[in-house]
Amino acid sequence: MTTVIKERRQHQRFKIENSVLVSSDGVYQISNIGIGGFCYRCSAHSTIPDFLEIDILTPIMQLQNLPAQRAWLSTLEVGAQEYLQVLVGAKFGRLKKDQTAHLFQLIKTLSQLHVSEQQSLSCLSE
Repeated sequence: MTTVIKERRQHQRFKIENSVLVSSDGVYQISNIGIGGFCYRCSAHSTIPDFLEIDILTPIMQLQNLPAQRAWLSTLEVGAQEYLQVLVGAKFGRLKKDQTAHLFQLIKTLSQLHVSEQQSLSCLSE
């Protein structure tokens, strides 16, 4: 019997590198982002509030004062020292028009980079 796990996200997420989330609680590495939300990593000792107001800094652009709500948490063991990290999923709150436009531009750019990366990989495998 095969178990099928239904994807709960409404929007595709894109891997994002060299990007951080800045909040009043600290600076954290963002793993992926989509129109509906994002995922970030923090230490197990970090304060993880239910509601956040964040800035997202990427090599592509900067997004400011975005409201977000924590959706889920997952603890990860990293390396031989068993350093604990927490993976946090969050969804965006009600965004202003300019915030939404900037987020769409970021996602569009990431999508184009993702397609280019996939095309490069398929050329290498031929």
